[in-house]
Amino acid sequence: MQRRIDALLDEADAALASGDWQTVSAKAHDVLALDESNEDAAALQTAAEKRRGQANNGATLPESKIQNPESKIAPALPSSFAAGRYAVRRFLGEGG
Repeated sequence: MQRRIDALLDEADAALASGDWQTVSAKAHDVLALDESNEDAAALQTAAEKRRGQANNGATLPESKIQNPESKIAPALPSSFAAGRYAVRRFLGEGG
């Protein structure tokens, strides 16, 4: 069971990195169905709901963000993942 939860959290983490909030929400929901007290999944679900709420409220990006597609709003990151086995302490970087 724990392996399945870890796999779902890994998939949610990959979706988070790519900005696929619908998949993040779905994977977090699946984890919570298996373990309703999972803090990592709850944090991911909350972040996805906030993101969805911003989109539904007509929140728009500032003009400077629209003109420069390179700039992005950073996604909310959980403070831990993999059922609390790992703690997020700081941002290392991004790119690719």
